[in-house]
Amino acid sequence: PVQVNVEVRGSAGQVQMDGGQHAVVMPDLGSGARIRFEQPGPAEREYQIDGSDTTSRNDRDVSQFNSVQAAAWYRLMAWLLDEDSYSRWQDIRLRDLNDGHLIAQGREAVDGPPATRSAGDHPDRGG
Repeated sequence: PVQVNVEVRGSAGQVQMDGGQHAVVMPDLGSGARIRFEQPGPAEREYQIDGSDTTSRNDRDVSQFNSVQAAAWYRLMAWLLDEDSYSRWQDIRLRDLNDGHLIAQGREAVDGPPATRSAGDHPDRGG
């Protein structure tokens, strides 16, 4: 797994991963803005179990992969290649940068609609 840290203060953002830091500028999206953790399925991934891709050869056929995902040979290849471990977010935590308290934990809680959590929700404080 690759650890990714995203820190946003106002319009200034910092992304840390693989030992590097990258500054980003965040547009003002209002109070309903949120981060969405994309998790593409097998047919949407850049590289496929048959070697096709969307980055160099651009020969991936999405309809082909959608039609064969239930086939025994495809499930076996996916299992051998540990396909379930690709493009997976795990151990996601949302912390308040002012004091470090945990606001939400888990992909569903962090990625959920803003209405499901508020600045006053503090699971580690019983609030």
